[in-house]
Amino acid sequence: MTDVLDEALQAIALTAPDFDDGNTNHAPMVAETLDIIGHGDRILAWIDAYRRDLGERPVERPPLTGEWRSALGQPRLWSEWAAFFRAEIAERGWRDVLEAWTARLAPGLSGAATHGFIRTAHAVRGLGRAETQPRLNELADALAYWAATYHAFGSTTTDLLHFSLEDSLARVPDLNPDTSGNIDEALRQLDDSREFAPVVNLLHTGTDPLADLSALTERFAGVYLGNAQDPTRTFAVVHAVTGPSALRLLAPHVSKSAQELLLLYAWQTAAAIYGVWGKNRGAAEVSVVSTSIEELTEASVANSAAHAIKFVEACLREYEHNPAPVYLAAASDAAGRLTG
Repeated sequence: MTDVLDEALQAIALTAPDFDDGNTNHAPMVAETLDIIGHGDRILAWIDAYRRDLGERPVERPPLTGEWRSALGQPRLWSEWAAFFRAEIAERGWRDVLEAWTARLAPGLSGAATHGFIRTAHAVRGLGRAETQPRLNELADALAYWAATYHAFGSTTTDLLHFSLEDSLARVPDLNPDTSGNIDEALRQLDDSREFAPVVNLLHTGTDPLADLSALTERFAGVYLGNAQDPTRTFAVVHAVTGPSALRLLAPHVSKSAQELLLLYAWQTAAAIYGVWGKNRGAAEVSVVSTSIEELTEASVANSAAHAIKFVEACLREYEHNPAPVYLAAASDAAGRLTG
C-alpha cells in the first residue's frame, strides 16, 4: 500500500505541524504505522477525520542561511527549517543529511515530548521501504520539526557515573514541576533543576546500543503498566517507550556513534518523564497475555486513537527484538485504554 502512504503524506504536507494548542500533529507517524502493520487501506479515511482540526501549513519561507544554532528550538521558524532540509536532502542525499543532523539534534530530543525525533524515525522507516518524493519531503518536514522544537535540558555534569539501569532509575529524583499544561511545558521546567542535571550521565551503556535500548524500553513498558490507572501519568509515560523506541527505526540508517548519542539522550528524556510522572515506582505486575500479536494490532486500529496505534506498534516492535512478556501486557492494556 506504499502508493497510499505517499498520497497520505501529500495531504498531510498541507497541514500545520502542530494543533492550535501546541500539541503535535501525529498524522504522518500514524499513516506510516498503519502502512507498516498492513492497514494501508485505512490510512486515507483516518487522515481525513484527523486533519479536520488541523490548521493549514504555514506559508513557505526561504531556507535558513548562516548560523543554524540560533534557530534551534524556535517553532516559528519551522517553514525555514523545512525549506533548508529539502534543499539539503536534494543536494546531499537523505542518508548523509540524516547522519549529520541526528548527531546535531540529539541533545534536543526531548522537545515536543520527543515527537520531532519520533516523526523523523517514522519518515526514515518509510524511506527505507520506498524512496519517493513525498517521503523525502516528509523527512525534511520531520527534521524541521525536530530542529524547531529542539529542547536541551540545562547544564549537565561531565563525569560519566556508569550505573546499571535499575540503579540509575533509583537515582532519578522525584520531580514536581507544574503539569497543568502539556508534557513539553512540564519538561522545560527541569532546565534549572540541579537535581535533574546529572541524570543524563547516570546510565552505563555497553558496546551494543540496541541491546541497551531493549533493556530501556522493557523497563519503561513496566513503568507504563505501573502508572496506567492514572490518565495523566499514563499519557505521559507512553512517550518514555515510543520516544526511545524511535531509535530502533533509525538504527539501520545511522552510524553506531549516532546510535550511542541518541540512546544517551533518549535515556535522559525517559528519566525526566519518570521523575515527573512515574509516581508508582514499584515493579508492575505483568499478566500473561493470550491475545495474539495480530489481535493486539487489530485492537489498536479499532481503537483508532493516535497514541494507541503508535504505542502498541512500538511495544510489538520491541517484542520482536526482546520477547519479554511486559511488552504484550502493555500493548494489551494500551489498545483499550489510550485515547487521543
